[in-house]
Amino acid sequence: MCGIGCCLAQVLCCFTGQACACCCSACNSSATSRLMYCFYLILGIVVSFLMYIPAIQESLLNNTAIKYFCTYIGKDCNLMVGFTAVYRLMFAYTAFFFLLTLLMIGVKSSQDCRAKIHNGFWFFKLLILIGICVGAFYIPDADVFANVWFYFGLVGGFLFILVQVVLLVDFAHIWNKLWVLNYGDGDGPLAWFIGLCVFMALFFIGALSIFITVIVIYANESYCVTNKAVVSVNFILCVVVSVASLLPAVQNVNPRSGLLQSSLVSLFVMYLTWSAFSNEPADSNGNFCGPTDNVVNLNGNEIIGTIIGLIIALLTIIYTSLRSATSEDPSPGQLCCCCGPLEDGEEVVTANVDGDTAEKGKVVDNETDGVTYSYSLFHGVLMVASLYVMMTITDWSSPSAASSSKSDPSQVHSSRSWAPVWVKIASSWCCLAVYVWTMIAPLVFPDRDFPS
Repeated sequence: MCGIGCCLAQVLCCFTGQACACCCSACNSSATSRLMYCFYLILGIVVSFLMYIPAIQESLLNNTAIKYFCTYIGKDCNLMVGFTAVYRLMFAYTAFFFLLTLLMIGVKSSQDCRAKIHNGFWFFKLLILIGICVGAFYIPDADVFANVWFYFGLVGGFLFILVQVVLLVDFAHIWNKLWVLNYGDGDGPLAWFIGLCVFMALFFIGALSIFITVIVIYANESYCVTNKAVVSVNFILCVVVSVASLLPAVQNVNPRSGLLQSSLVSLFVMYLTWSAFSNEPADSNGNFCGPTDNVVNLNGNEIIGTIIGLIIALLTIIYTSLRSATSEDPSPGQLCCCCGPLEDGEEVVTANVDGDTAEKGKVVDNETDGVTYSYSLFHGVLMVASLYVMMTITDWSSPSAASSSKSDPSQVHSSRSWAPVWVKIASSWCCLAVYVWTMIAPLVFPDRDFPS
């Protein structure tokens, strides 16, 4: 809870009379910086999702104050909500994190002047982000912009799914390692072993349930050959990797490889398979294996899929922020830079990565000898996360129909396409490939040291 409290403290301190002083020195913890950027992105996710819900769109478009505001600034209110609004808002977030990605290339320590921009100036960065968001709504040729940005979204969404895959496998291995260590060789509390078995069973049951659901809903017709083939292949591959994780050769080089990891990976693979088929359009003969029409309406099952995708994205973003923070042993006060105010004449306390402790409650800079994570890569992840959020909220649909449905702007319409389907299917295969590689890498390179 300390990190969350510090983030709130940073927000508050950056709106005080000493904004510059606070945002330049007091708010420079590496952990809370990551959480603050996540807060920025979560704020954009919430606003985008609300702007895309049909009931809220209709309410906003019928609001007298909103109509007056649109007239005052000379903009069509239809551009302020719905499909186009989500694209424009996430374009602004993508541009914001892209600029930070370029700016932070090569930052080696907090002594670099660019590191001060990364770890501070929160109020001013928020103003810049808001300015880019406002400017995005003045981009002309809405149809052209939406169609072009759709392909950027496909690429960014695919890249972020790959990030999710890597982090999922990493999380599964860490989870299994910690619980196995706590249980030991039978000397530890039995609750740890029972917990492993329970979660393993739940994940396998979830994967099997999704497999059955896909077969019943998306592969029950004779012409749904592709769906039957893909879901069958993915299910068989999940079984194969689960069995492979228990092979003696794998256990010899990685004793903690087990069914917990394979069950979690299997669940995610089957989720990606279901998500892919939920975006499936009609085939060349006009037959539907998935939804009964080629139009996306944000309601019912589609909104459930959108919410699940956003939750996974949020968990990935938060895990990205906290993962590197746990790679070292934080000293007291290191993760909470705003726990105590600076006194007159007091200097920033520093702590190097060798584990030197700092006095609790003081401002700490733990990156004077070197950054604990890549600033540029972190912003790059948030950049592709913005594109993934954009595609998830709009259900990975093509903007062609959405941009032409101006006669009834309260209804969100967009056409389905095959591109997102194969993006997600390819991502599921990448997930399995990454997990298999973590198992066989020690066998392929026996002379190299791999984390256990």
